[in-house]
Amino acid sequence: MTLTPFTGSSAIDEEAALWVARADGRALSADEQAELKAWLERSPQHRERFREMAALHKGLRQDVDRSTAPQTLSVSGATWLLAKRRPAAVSGLAATVAAVFALSIGALNPLTPTGPEVIRTAVGQQLEQQLADGSVVIVNTGTDLTFDLQDEERLVTMTGGEALFDVAHDPSRPFIVSVGDRRVRVLGTTFSVRADEGAFEVLVEEGLVRVEAASTMAEDVAPILLSPKQRVRIIDEDLAIDALNDAELARELSWRGGSLVFSETPLEEVVAEVSRYTERQIIIADATLRDVPIDGYFPVGDVDALIEALSLGFDIQASSAPNGQLELRSDANSN
Repeated sequence: MTLTPFTGSSAIDEEAALWVARADGRALSADEQAELKAWLERSPQHRERFREMAALHKGLRQDVDRSTAPQTLSVSGATWLLAKRRPAAVSGLAATVAAVFALSIGALNPLTPTGPEVIRTAVGQQLEQQLADGSVVIVNTGTDLTFDLQDEERLVTMTGGEALFDVAHDPSRPFIVSVGDRRVRVLGTTFSVRADEGAFEVLVEEGLVRVEAASTMAEDVAPILLSPKQRVRIIDEDLAIDALNDAELARELSWRGGSLVFSETPLEEVVAEVSRYTERQIIIADATLRDVPIDGYFPVGDVDALIEALSLGFDIQASSAPNGQLELRSDANSN
């Protein structure tokens, strides 16, 4: 059996893994249960990660019980030795998880509504931030959004830019992203929203997302339900829904890791995307180059890396104009 390490970098992931490992094979003491209960009450993310680690551990345990040799799994620095155990050991972990969650959830007070939280990024800036409800947002370049935790919903208002949301599950309060005359509604999932001039895009990585009109008066606008690896693009009045494969999804979301990945992408689109991360203006001075397909991997905001790649791999040269613009021409027309 091949085990794939869980690579979450969060301290919460490591703590959750340690708690699950501690509960494996023995009952927690009263003091330990109280300590775990307090840990779970810190945020919805703590509870979500603990559930995920417990489910992961249960699946691995079932695989190991069918094998003949012990296996190990490293989780953010914590190592579990998974040997064959009696069924009672596994059921003991399940009972501990259920009991502690019953105590914790029963004692929790509802999240208190907070004032609006404003998040802005400058051109070329990216940031990751945990919201008041435990959700996590990764905000891309040139983005302006506000998060408002309310009694009946969690509302994000975006006026422009791009953001990826990993939403904490809360059935009592839908998570809504409002962009102009469109709203995205979810309970718990991972998806991105991008808003440019005249364009709106939603891409779903996990879960289900409903895209609808912002006004209840717009009855002629049918809602759109998106599944994982689906994307909707609305440009002016034109709407398109695409199904992406794994490689395409990874490329579309590569920005969250600080890079831009292109595959057979026309140079005109590459320049437009790279330009989102820099104040330097890049112009394709040679019209014959607009449709040249580009393959490459570039750090966000690193215009010099793009220029070097175009020169070495595509015979495209860049020169600085008197007004400071970078002008792209083919080698044949660069003189």
